[in-house]
Amino acid sequence: MTEPAAEMRERWLTPGVRGIGAASFMADVGHEIPTALLPSLLTATLGARPPRPAVAGYTTTAVLSSLIGAATAVGQVAVF
Repeated sequence: MTEPAAEMRERWLTPGVRGIGAASFMADVGHEIPTALLPSLLTATLGARPPRPAVAGYTTTAVLSSLIGAATAVGQVAVF
């Protein structure tokens, strides 16, 4: 006889759930880590000064990403 907790764990942790979780993790790794490390790479490793276009790009990305959360229509999400 199996434990109820183990039985419930097996029920929701399907291959689809594992696949979506893995895809989400890989998307985060592919986007969030480079976004966090790029300024350090440019300034500390390559010796570049903090360029204004980079600051503008990061600011634009942050503003548009946050506007997606405030969108009330599918078209708005597509534009943002």
